[in-house]
Amino acid sequence: MKTKNKIFKTIKKIFISIAITLCVIALFHYTQLFFVKFYPVCANLTVFLVFFCSLFSKETVIQKFAKMIDGELSENALKYTRNLTYIWCVLTFFNFVVSLTIFLTRDNSPAINFFKDFSVAF
Repeated sequence: MKTKNKIFKTIKKIFISIAITLCVIALFHYTQLFFVKFYPVCANLTVFLVFFCSLFSKETVIQKFAKMIDGELSENALKYTRNLTYIWCVLTFFNFVVSLTIFLTRDNSPAINFFKDFSVAF
């Protein structure tokens, strides 16, 4: 009986996750509200700024997370986490630039026009 409840709860969580994901996709796809379309740009910029600004403090964000998990860090671990923060800065900045580019070219993008044409075929 416990196994069936566990399976049911897992299926319920998966179903709810899929339903929420589909609702968010529909919201972003069909809305005409400016701020909803601009949200990914703001979110990506915020994440980039958190990582970037932490480079100028004594401990980076990743070092703080690592200390929460492992306690004190060795000198090698401190260097590794600082370098990892540099990598995350590059990745999050790239993610920001891509989301901004998509936002600014959303109506004129060849990729978007391709998918619009593709969806009409079906």
